[in-house]
Amino acid sequence: DKCVTQSIGKDILYTKSFSLEEMKITKERLAGVSINDLLMAIITIGMRRYYDRTNDPVLDLLKKGKAISACFMANVRRVASKNEAVEQMGNYFIIGYFILPLQFRNVIDAVW
Repeated sequence: DKCVTQSIGKDILYTKSFSLEEMKITKERLAGVSINDLLMAIITIGMRRYYDRTNDPVLDLLKKGKAISACFMANVRRVASKNEAVEQMGNYFIIGYFILPLQFRNVIDAVW
């Protein structure tokens, strides 16, 4: 299900595909968890396993209590309905930051 491959100086990590239905079933079994929480946990678990398998130097930083942060962009432009003229053109984005909880003790901890 999981694979790490190397090509032209880049490492690629991929995991099993999850259907939205599988995600919904899992979400219902974990109180207070959203689909977004599950997606972030999958990314976090995948990254941690990659670092473990490749013995990446980032593991030394994690042992010293350091954290890895990431950022994302979100479009905040208002979307016009079918019957409405588009009044606002251009790109309107915000940037969000978060820390990946790579120090989890087990995979369930990565969800919360």
